[in-house]
Amino acid sequence: MGWQNQSFFSRGTNHSKGVCTLINPSVNFQIDYSYANTSGRTILVTIVLGSQKVSLCNIYAPDNQSNQPEFMQELNNCIIDKTELATLIVGGDWNCTLSRKDKIGRTPWKPSNYSNLFFDNHGHVGPS
Repeated sequence: MGWQNQSFFSRGTNHSKGVCTLINPSVNFQIDYSYANTSGRTILVTIVLGSQKVSLCNIYAPDNQSNQPEFMQELNNCIIDKTELATLIVGGDWNCTLSRKDKIGRTPWKPSNYSNLFFDNHGHVGPS
C-alpha cells in the first residue's frame, strides 16, 4: 500500500499555510473520520487501530496575534465536536513561545492572552 491512502491534507495557498498527516503504510488501520478545514490550518483524522479509536490532529496556528483567538476557538470547537478526546494526539506549529527562553529574535518576548491559553490556573502547560 502506498502513501496515497495514508496521507491527509489541509491545503493552504501556494505560498503559505497547509498541514499534512502521514501514517506509515505498514500500520493497519481503518479511517473512521477525517476533517480538513478550508484555511489550511487544521487536519483531523480519527482512525481505528484494532478495537481502539485514536484521533490525530495536526495544526498550523496563525502567527498574526489578531487571528490567534479565532483560530483557538475554531480548534477548540473542532476538537470537542469531532474527536475521541480520551485518545487525542495534537501536534504541529502553535506559533507561540511560552517563556522568554523560547524566544530568539528582534521582538522581545512578553506573555500574551494566546500564550496564556496554554497554561492552567497553576502555571502548568496543559488544559485548565
